[in-house]
Amino acid sequence: VEGSALEKTVIENGIQVQKKFVNKNGDTVIVCPNQNARDNLKEKLTSSGVTPNLLKEPKEKNPTISVVGIPKELDKDSKGVIYNTLLSQNPFIGNCLKNNTSVFEILSVKNLKANENIKQAIIKVSDDIRHAIKNN
Repeated sequence: VEGSALEKTVIENGIQVQKKFVNKNGDTVIVCPNQNARDNLKEKLTSSGVTPNLLKEPKEKNPTISVVGIPKELDKDSKGVIYNTLLSQNPFIGNCLKNNTSVFEILSVKNLKANENIKQAIIKVSDDIRHAIKNN
């Protein structure tokens, strides 16, 4: 979509925009402040003849947490052991996982920079698990 056509659609329809830029691929990117503004812009562009496959929405990203204090003998091949241990120590995480939309995935296990004898696990979690951890 040409940048001037995007600008015209945004201005004529009063759609809120946080910022606009051209990425390294030469594509014009418009960042909307909320889903409503994004849906409105998408609808207006589609109705003006823009093919829908040219419009891409950002993927939702899950936050990550770091669990420090993993014994040094456990490594990336021990993700299953770490996963099961964390679930047994924190049963509320298992309760969240029962709804099938929650995410709790160990991404990596690495040494702490400050102490090579202790490791940390980087874990991708969904918002509901993050809030449950924060509240427990």
